[in-house]
Amino acid sequence: MELNRRHFLYGSVAAMAAASSLGTASLKSASASAPRVAPGARVLVIGAGFAGIGAARALALDGYTPLIVDARDRIGGRAWSHTDLGTSVDLGAAWLHGGDDNPLKPHAQQLQIPWHPADYGNGRRIDLRGDVIGVAELADSMGAPALQARLADGLFWAWLRWRLGRLVNASGSGRSLAEHWEVAFAGAPDADACALRGAMESYFAAPLDEIALESLFVGEGDELLPSTERLMTGGMQRLAEGLATNLDVRLDTIVERLEWSPGRVTAITTDGEIEAEAAVITASVGLLQQSRPQLSPALPDTHRSALNRLAMGLLNKIVLRYPHRTWDDGEEYLALCGSRLASVVINYGSHGGAPILVGMLGGQRARDVEGMSNDKAVGLLHAELRRILGANLPEPDAAIVTRWGQDPWSLGSYSFLPVGARGNEAQTLAEPVADTLFLAGEAIDTGGYGAAHNAWRSGLRAARQISGGGPLLPS
Repeated sequence: MELNRRHFLYGSVAAMAAASSLGTASLKSASASAPRVAPGARVLVIGAGFAGIGAARALALDGYTPLIVDARDRIGGRAWSHTDLGTSVDLGAAWLHGGDDNPLKPHAQQLQIPWHPADYGNGRRIDLRGDVIGVAELADSMGAPALQARLADGLFWAWLRWRLGRLVNASGSGRSLAEHWEVAFAGAPDADACALRGAMESYFAAPLDEIALESLFVGEGDELLPSTERLMTGGMQRLAEGLATNLDVRLDTIVERLEWSPGRVTAITTDGEIEAEAAVITASVGLLQQSRPQLSPALPDTHRSALNRLAMGLLNKIVLRYPHRTWDDGEEYLALCGSRLASVVINYGSHGGAPILVGMLGGQRARDVEGMSNDKAVGLLHAELRRILGANLPEPDAAIVTRWGQDPWSLGSYSFLPVGARGNEAQTLAEPVADTLFLAGEAIDTGGYGAAHNAWRSGLRAARQISGGGPLLPS
């Protein structure tokens, strides 16, 4: 049984969300309008991730002259593929989510970038809390119909209260996902609920008590339904680089200040000044909240208020390469309860790759590893894996520990809706500022957040706002 990552998390809540029109309207159906920026104008695009690349490609097709600048020394932003371990391992974005409807899928096919269909039911749930580890098949524990029904039933009234509340005021519920989690899983198999909670915190990149209840109901109702998801074994960065072919991209260029007035922007960068008629800004929520780049004048109060209701989450990874495999190559995932660090472990060997195990760390675990040495983090995870996989597991011969919270050009992994968010933040931030500044990025896709395709779509939306029409899904 194949399980979509949200399928076993939400069950029938999907249908309710979709029926209530919480999913995004198709971008393809939007009608053309008058250009906000004169055709042929130069447009500065800040950021060479999927949002910036999507915007620049669409603008170029519409006859504009886009220029992408990025502070990093590589294309891809938070898509960063490491290739020194015998195979490509993504340290940031790694999946094409949403099945066949993912707008990046045809581009990955055209560029012939390998992927592997993810089966979230192929693996084991491991309980590390006792002297003897507890084991269950994922498809029988986290994917069990009874568990899905428990979560869906437990969330139904919370969802209904939220929907009714949205009819009478625009404020958030003020409730966390953790509050409803305890109600939904009262009396459930403890190890299953424990492992599922860890998976949820990795997915949302934050502790459950910080995640707004709205997170379950805002965005793409369609992604809650079962679909085939793909682990990009060929590398997400390679996809970004392929999409950026023939675009004008300047790397190692930091935009320190952006001065603007209607119809004119001047970027003060570490490589001199850049003049343009408009700017697409794809900086992360973490950077924008710190006024990076500094905007003069600043964003309107409506935009700043919406921005401050969002938060940056953390999803870190510990990558362990071993001299050889001593584990079952057919098993894709381990979902852990009671781990000091990882909530999920991915077996790259099952995808035809090198003998590599990748620990996924979300929520507080991701924050904890930010302050650990590499040796301590690697040692803790390896010790747990030896308990699970056997004492014959050799010492890893190479390791990587990510710390996205310390990355100066993202300050986190991706956004989440914290308690207090209203669920309309992306819609507000997507509004153009004086037909001159256009915000984009994974947090500013009105159909969802946190994934590469959200960033890509937001870039297409920004380009369409500038041109008033043109192709929404450039090939």
